[in-house]
Amino acid sequence: MSKDDFHITDKTILAAGVLVRSKGRYLLGKVTGSKVDQAWTIFKGCYDEKDKGFLDTALRELKEESNISVTLDEAKNIVSLCAGMAHHYTVKKSNKLVIVYFLDDPSGRLHDVELKCNSFFGKNKDIPEICSYKWFVFDELRDHLLKSQQGLVDTMEDFLSYWDGIRCE
Repeated sequence: MSKDDFHITDKTILAAGVLVRSKGRYLLGKVTGSKVDQAWTIFKGCYDEKDKGFLDTALRELKEESNISVTLDEAKNIVSLCAGMAHHYTVKKSNKLVIVYFLDDPSGRLHDVELKCNSFFGKNKDIPEICSYKWFVFDELRDHLLKSQQGLVDTMEDFLSYWDGIRCE
């Protein structure tokens, strides 16, 4: 999947992210500096021309923001990974297209990684983007995700009933 697969304008911000499920729970990171409970996010970031595609962007951001390292080969061969789902939303009046990948880890390998953020912002680049992590059950996602990402739950509900059905057959 590449940026050529979508109708975009010069003002569209291209990004990719990943929702991780391990041992039946979903990992989110809490946005640093937020005082509201709906400040949990998937791991995502802007597409970079050096990336080999949106999946590469999503996996790079996962590593930077959570310390979970999954290579493109592992994503294709070890971890069950579905094709990206387009999830389009507006952030601070900007037009952002986020391609969200679902990374399923039934073995639980990713659940045991020591989580930490290696991506910083601020004047001195000393403030981590993510300040804490939590594994949620699916029914908790809507109550904790950033408002701009809550539509992802609706998309995921239909997808997961299909995905879990074919994995169990």
